[in-house]
Amino acid sequence: MAQIKDVIPTKYGIKDGGAFFTCNMRKSTDGGVMAGYAMSDVGHKVTDTQTAGLGTMRKFVQREYTGSSTVIWGLDSDRLWVNPYYASDLKQAISLTSAPGDNWSTTNENIGASNSLEVCNDNEIVYSGRKYIGKTATSTLDGAITSSDTTIDVADATDFPSSGQASIIGSNYSECIEYSGKTSNQLTGVTRNMYYSTARVWSSSTEIVAFRNKWLTWTDGLDSTMSSTSIKWEDYVFISRGHTVGGWKEDDGSDFNEAMLTLPANYEIVDMTTLLTGAGTKILIAANRENSGDIFVWNGVDTEWERIIECNENIKNLDKSFVALSSGLYQTDTYSLTPIDELPDDKNNPTYSNFNTTDIKVSKNNIFCLVEPSLTRGQRNRIGLWIYNIQDRDWVFIPVYGGGFRDIETGALFISSEQKILLSTNYKYGSVNELRSNMTDKSSYYQILYTPSTAHTLKLQEIKLNIQLDVVDYWEELTDDSILDIDIIIRVYNFLRPFYEYSQIKSIAADASHINIYKDYYAMPRVGDRIEIAENSSNNDVASCPKNITAIETGADYYGLTLDSALPETVVSGIQRVILNPLKFVKKISLTDYKIDPKKLKVLVPGQPEFQKLMIEVEFRDKGVKTKTPRPQMNSIELRSSLLN
Repeated sequence: MAQIKDVIPTKYGIKDGGAFFTCNMRKSTDGGVMAGYAMSDVGHKVTDTQTAGLGTMRKFVQREYTGSSTVIWGLDSDRLWVNPYYASDLKQAISLTSAPGDNWSTTNENIGASNSLEVCNDNEIVYSGRKYIGKTATSTLDGAITSSDTTIDVADATDFPSSGQASIIGSNYSECIEYSGKTSNQLTGVTRNMYYSTARVWSSSTEIVAFRNKWLTWTDGLDSTMSSTSIKWEDYVFISRGHTVGGWKEDDGSDFNEAMLTLPANYEIVDMTTLLTGAGTKILIAANRENSGDIFVWNGVDTEWERIIECNENIKNLDKSFVALSSGLYQTDTYSLTPIDELPDDKNNPTYSNFNTTDIKVSKNNIFCLVEPSLTRGQRNRIGLWIYNIQDRDWVFIPVYGGGFRDIETGALFISSEQKILLSTNYKYGSVNELRSNMTDKSSYYQILYTPSTAHTLKLQEIKLNIQLDVVDYWEELTDDSILDIDIIIRVYNFLRPFYEYSQIKSIAADASHINIYKDYYAMPRVGDRIEIAENSSNNDVASCPKNITAIETGADYYGLTLDSALPETVVSGIQRVILNPLKFVKKISLTDYKIDPKKLKVLVPGQPEFQKLMIEVEFRDKGVKTKTPRPQMNSIELRSSLLN
């Protein structure tokens, strides 16, 4: 019987001729892919804590402070949030609907659909709502304070409101305070520990930031459903209001013009960006009307736009030269649009598009897209962060923290000057994630298709993985066997059954190694199938952890499934969607020594499945026991098969 050996390179993300799907995987610098992406929790909504009021963030900005670390500010539906750059210490800075003193709205309503948040020329934060534009005022403490002081001296309180709220920021911490009076440079009637921030001892010269919520006033209030976005261009700050663009240049806002540019009244501006061209920097304004959208090219000075780029469908987002439409990614030269790519399961589908982004950001050679597609429209169209590599023209996918693959709304995406990447979702009604380049106990997996050149049927006999440790961050020789603690799970699928089926959780199971799914649903589970929970509707952390079914109990209206290993927690009763794939378990390889033994990576395939086309999945799990697990890098997969007549 003739033997066939073939080597499958694994150096690409999701693309034609590359991976079928990746999850929490990234490409390495010297070829291959590695288990090297994961979302961590910066903060999510928890009752009676500092994040009790957190909602989905609409925009983030980064500001440099002279006496403390860099600070990232965020805006949700009616609050400003502050997070020191090198800390996960997200705290509410102010409520914009009910703050004392300069109340930001006239009727204590929320700010509407505003995502206007920028840093001015004088390094202050500006934010726009329905009726007013607010601006921060920054000073420093004039003398140290204890954790119980109710009178605070500041170096210059001239621009501080007579009463209001402020944030003290320093040493990677922040504290929100409220004060009822101001006498010269002294704040009186101070309430400490606002919004569950910790009252601290602060040294003299620590920054203190107050909020002037009625710094500028719009003549007409913004409707609650009307969008408002902002952009910084040269010395100007521009803020859109429906179909108009207002702005100013002077630090005191004395040149504020409510309508520097006015589009036709049937348009609504949804996003703005700047783009450097041969004719200078242009402002691109995305505006929609009914089921179509256009991009207006503007020089930032004249009262008329220069030209219009027709998009023929609603625009989702802009960043630099890249445009997100529902049909996919495009690029513009300020004259026309050129298609770039679509989500994997939208390709070659002329009747449906699924690229529902809430934000996009361009960084280095990548386009980061925060997407809310429909999982029912394809196995791979999942909610989360999609990263498109401009050079290799492929995708990788990272699920959001805690949210799973569906029924999560996404918000703003942010990339700092130092490559700190944050995103926001409505997980637990409000959550901020940070993208990390390391493994966690969440699974990382890579799925690759193999179609041999022969039309004959093959019998799979052996799989051999070419794996090394990350040569970039772990170039030195590892000598500590307490470091490496990884499980590698290999699965295969031979296309003899439908690949994608789904069901839902029916009821509470006995423990984390069991789940109960509906019997009268679309899917018929079988022993050996791969199963993955796609959401955390009633749980905190069960999604995106693939397992295999080892036994099935048939109940009156449910299937009781036994899993080959435990989920992070027991699945409670809920409506979590469950994905079923006939990817059969081949072997689990445990790497616990400080060096990888290639002999362990050579696997005889039980049952020797027959195929004419094959999918191989390699999953990596950091068992979470060791503190410094290196990232495994997979360079290729070698298959040995026999040729059947």
